[in-house]
Order: sequence, then C-alpha cells, then structure tokens
Amino acid sequence: MTPFTDQEIEKSYNHIYNLNEKDYENYFLNLNKEQEFLSQYLLEVADDYQDEEILNVTSFGFAVVFQTYLNRGIVFPAITEEMMVSTENRFYKDFDKYNAGKDTNGLERYLKNVIQQPMLIDFIYDLLEDEESDLDDETRSGLFVFFLLVVDLLNHLGLEYNKN
Repeated sequence: MTPFTDQEIEKSYNHIYNLNEKDYENYFLNLNKEQEFLSQYLLEVADDYQDEEILNVTSFGFAVVFQTYLNRGIVFPAITEEMMVSTENRFYKDFDKYNAGKDTNGLERYLKNVIQQPMLIDFIYDLLEDEESDLDDETRSGLFVFFLLVVDLLNHLGLEYNKN
C-alpha cells in the first residue's frame, strides 16, 4: 500500500477534530456497528489504563488513523479477534528479535518494511508525545505498540481486500 501523505493525514485529522460532540459520538457508534471487535479492542486498551486522558488520546488517534484509510476509499471486512491475534503474533515475533539483540534493526525494519506508513507513524508519535499530556513513558510505549498493531492490521487488510 502506498504510504499516506501528510496532506491525507491532515485531512483526516481536521475532519475528526472539527466534529461536534454529537457527531464525534456518532462516529464511534457507527464504527462500533461496522467494526464491533475493533471498537471493543480500542476500548479494552483504554480501559486497561483506567484513565480518561488515555481514552481521549487513544480514541482520537484511532479515529484519525481509521479515517485516513477510509478517505482513500479502502474498505475493510469485519475485523475479527483472529485477525488481530495474527497481527500481534507477527509483531511480537519481530519485536522479540529486536529486544533479544538478535536483530538490532528489528523494530526499524518492522516499521519500514511491514508497516510502511512513515507519516502515519510520525503522527502517532507526535500525538503521544504532546507536551500537554501527562502520559508517562511506559504508557506512551504501550499505546505506541497498540497503534503500530492497528496500522499493521489495517495495511494488511487494506491490501488483501482492495486489490483493484
């Protein structure tokens, strides 16, 4: 899949940012209808931290990422737990190599060759590194991994189900 441009991400960011409270709520209600598992996965991640700021950052970031794919006309099947588990297994296999020192470029290779979305990764990084945020480093790292998994999954499914 061709990497997203800053302009594509900015368009999605502006779309989500400019939604009024009711439309923002409706965005997630519709997402929950169309992507029930993915919505629950998002809520579980936020719930794990028991923090409203994390829910807000995670929800907003997720909405921008997902909207970026939708704006390109990418259609997704109903995402299942099995799809996410497969993505997690692939990620952690590479991540474990990186952490074990077997492949000192494992994470970079993963980001470059598997995720292939440098601008989207930069957006996520900037979102989590916001100076006004009270997120600690461990929480930022955990949320970054969550977003990497989501982008990896969406890329994989986008390629698989949009082959025209």
